[in-house]
Amino acid sequence: MTERETILFAAVINNLGIKNQLAVATEELLELGKELTKGMRDKVNRMKVTEELADVLICVDQIKMMYGIRDKEIKIWREFKVKRLSYMIDRGDYK
Repeated sequence: MTERETILFAAVINNLGIKNQLAVATEELLELGKELTKGMRDKVNRMKVTEELADVLICVDQIKMMYGIRDKEIKIWREFKVKRLSYMIDRGDYK
């Protein structure tokens, strides 16, 4: 996240409130889910998925700010979950 984005997102959170931005994040996640579901029916719109991903990533940055979550914390969890996924694949849990 750039310094400009940090300032902008902080202003949005301060002006609109945490509850509102959490509702926006939920809406954006649902919109991404809707586009992914369309893809399951072979009606994928790559540009729309990309747009919704951008919205979700903006919301993720705002959520990190609201809850004081650092990238380092996410990295730790991500590494754990990737290792677990790798273990499950190697074990044959996903076929």
